[in-house]
Amino acid sequence: MSKSARLETTQPPSHAKVIRKAASLEGITLSEFVGEACLARAAKILGVSLKELKAELGERIRRGER
Repeated sequence: MSKSARLETTQPPSHAKVIRKAASLEGITLSEFVGEACLARAAKILGVSLKELKAELGERIRRGER
């Protein structure tokens, strides 16, 4: 049983380029960057702090650690 779930998404090429660049500059993978951005937005929409939301979630799985 896999410890990760794949979320399919498509973005315009110009968006993907900016997101990849930002992830690279931050020194994290694209997957980590997108995951963090999604969690931050979800926390805002759900009305909880990002710290509170992360406390309810499992640990992040990195490629090769499945």
